Amino acid sequence: MREEHITLSAAGPQALADKDVIPAVVTEKKFAGGLLRITAVLQCEGHAHGTEVRASFLDIESPFDPGDHVTVSWIPSNAVKVARE
Repeated sequence: MREEHITLSAAGPQALADKDVIPAVVTEKKFAGGLLRITAVLQCEGHAHGTEVRASFLDIESPFDPGDHVTVSWIPSNAVKVARE
């Protein structure tokens, strides 16, 4: 999934009807070419646990810092299934 399609919000049990959500912990926050990039590690059950995801934002301000618990979300139609070997 493209980084710009991933949304981060404050951790919590919010249910978003039009989005898939997974809890995560922020591990890195850096600026790259005019973008703010935040890396988070998924905290879920199953094979995705521990997977790193990155979200990119044009805004250089973010309330999230490494160690913060967040909710990672995306619109399902923006996801592309990739076969694993």
